[in-house]
Amino acid sequence: MNTLWQPLRQVRRQQIPSSLRAWILDPHSLTQRLRERYGQSFRVDLQAQGIGHPLLDERRRLDMRTGLNGLVRQVYLYGEGRPVVFARTMIPLTSLRGELRRLTRLGTRPLGEFLFTRLASTRAGVELAAIPPGHPLHRKVCAETTHTRETLWARRSLFIVDAKPLLVLELFLP
Repeated sequence: MNTLWQPLRQVRRQQIPSSLRAWILDPHSLTQRLRERYGQSFRVDLQAQGIGHPLLDERRRLDMRTGLNGLVRQVYLYGEGRPVVFARTMIPLTSLRGELRRLTRLGTRPLGEFLFTRLASTRAGVELAAIPPGHPLHRKVCAETTHTRETLWARRSLFIVDAKPLLVLELFLP
């Protein structure tokens, strides 16, 4: 899956749809912001979790050697009964040591609660992408949730937790 990811600093604010701008540019926890917006109706729906191959752009961003696997976690974040964000996390197996082993047992608990409450967790880089109709990620997510033909915006963040990397993609749904 080839996606044109751009570092946040290279994207002009005006390129981001005004309805998403505050969400995408917020440096804090998306989980917390969704909880504030949707209250009790916020929930995490775990779609898949298991050992898998990173996508090419994930492998490059995480500086993983070819052939190495990671833990892949895919969820939908719901508010008011509808999916509002699709999230995919790639954690290299080499990162799943010590405290990070807990991430294998998150279930329907949000990853953001873990990442933003850890003192040894930092967001090392944020990238944005406009995902056009026809792109494999767009087709996958829209086939499962909403059938839209509009471009979807995604944010991807590299987190470093206890000196170990993990990558979180958040795709904002209409």
